[in-house]
Amino acid sequence: MPRTAPVLYEFVELDNGDYLKISEAVLRVFDRQEWLRANRARARIKVFVDKYGIDELRRQVEEELQGEWVSERDFSIEDRLFCNDERESAPAPPLNPGSPNGDTSEYTRFLSDGLPLFGEQAGSFGLLQIPPADLAQVEVVKGVASSLYGAGAMGGVVNLVSKRPRKEVEREALVNRSTRGATDGVLWYSTPVAANWGLTLLAGGHGQQRTDVDGDGWADLAAYVRGVVRPRLFWDNHAGATFFATVRQSKSTESWNTIP
Repeated sequence: MPRTAPVLYEFVELDNGDYLKISEAVLRVFDRQEWLRANRARARIKVFVDKYGIDELRRQVEEELQGEWVSERDFSIEDRLFCNDERESAPAPPLNPGSPNGDTSEYTRFLSDGLPLFGEQAGSFGLLQIPPADLAQVEVVKGVASSLYGAGAMGGVVNLVSKRPRKEVEREALVNRSTRGATDGVLWYSTPVAANWGLTLLAGGHGQQRTDVDGDGWADLAAYVRGVVRPRLFWDNHAGATFFATVRQSKSTESWNTIP
C-alpha cells in the first residue's frame, strides 16, 4: 500500500545553500550505517526511518551539520545555475544509438517481426550481430511501451521486420571482412512453396580473431566462432490474414585472455 513519507524538514531554503548542506548531511548519516549497506534491499534511507523514526534521523542530521566539513565547503549555488540560456548552456544528453530515447540499452526492447526472439537481456545484444540480408525495414516506437511489450520496453521498442517471400526465387550472399579480424559469411534464400505459402532461409557463419587494439597485452576483442541457421515459413491469403513460423539454431564459442 502507498504511504505518505514522513517529513524531515517542512521547508529548506535553496538560495543560501541550506538545501545542499542538509542533503550532504543526510548522505553522511546514511554512509555511516554499515548495516544498511550490507545488501541492496536495505540500502535505503527509508529502512533507517522505519527502524529509528524520522525524529532520530533529524537529530543525527542536525548533529552532522555541526561538523567542520560545513565551514570547509562552498555551498553557494551561483556556479550551479544556468544564468543565461538554459538550453544552450545545458550539457549535451548522452548519445546511445541503441535506444530511441537515448536511455541505456537495457531499457529498450528489440523485437524480430514483433516477437522477442533476442531474449530479455538487451545489454548483451548488439545491432551489428544482425545480418542485413533479410532485413526489410526497422520500426521504432519511442517512449514508454511497457504496457504492451513488458518491463524491458521502458525506453522504447525497436522492431526488425524481415523480408517476405515473393513470387520468384531470390538468393543473396554476403561476405564481410574487417580490419579488426572479423569475418562474416551470410546466405539468404527465398522461394514460394504454394499459392499462399513461402519459405525463407538464413544461414550464416561468423568469426573474430582475438585482437589487442591498444597493444597492452590484453585482448580488446574476444575471439569467437558462431554459426546461425534460421528458416521461416510464411502464409498470406492476401486478404489481411497472415501467419509465419520460425525456428532459430545457433552455436558459438568465445575466448578472451591475454595475447600470447
